[in-house]
Amino acid sequence: MVEAVCVGSRDAARAQKFAEETGLAEGVGSYGAVLSATVDAVYVPLPTALHAEWLPKAAVAGKHVLCEKPVARSVEELEPMLRSLADRDLVFMDGVMFRHHEVVV
Repeated sequence: MVEAVCVGSRDAARAQKFAEETGLAEGVGSYGAVLSATVDAVYVPLPTALHAEWLPKAAVAGKHVLCEKPVARSVEELEPMLRSLADRDLVFMDGVMFRHHEVVV
């Protein structure tokens, strides 16, 4: 079973509002705060250019990762991200939003 409990944003008020509207336990004003939260895994919907920074940080924090595609801008950028997770025996999955959300035609 998966339970979403925390949402992070660059804007703490926006995160808290979203948490209240969706029934999440916590809304925090930084991505680092999400990595400090008591969660097993994180979903990283950030722009591709930010993945190289945040996936290794998630690994250091001991979090499994579901990351939006594209994961990286090059193989050279991807390899250290995946290695940081594999070195800690963490699960990595890439995801595509349309596969996780209802598609309306």
